[in-house]
Amino acid sequence: MGRQDPQLQTSDGSGDRPRVNASGSTSKYKPGDEVYLNEPGSRSLSGPYLISSVPKKGKYVLCFENGDKVKNGNEVSEGDLKKA
Repeated sequence: MGRQDPQLQTSDGSGDRPRVNASGSTSKYKPGDEVYLNEPGSRSLSGPYLISSVPKKGKYVLCFENGDKVKNGNEVSEGDLKKA
């Protein structure tokens, strides 16, 4: 079993310096990706929405095309999203 190569993550515009994270610690979606939201307990998808930010692995903030936040800017779990 070999060592995994790290991946460089660049700044998200927050002024933070680029950093190196271990491979596998990246999120499935990135800002600007279009996704559908499957609300827990619902059988239908809403959207599409844009990924506004990725505050932590597996959690996303969604927005409309005009930049307004979806769900008042609350984080959404990766498992509730589907690529548009």
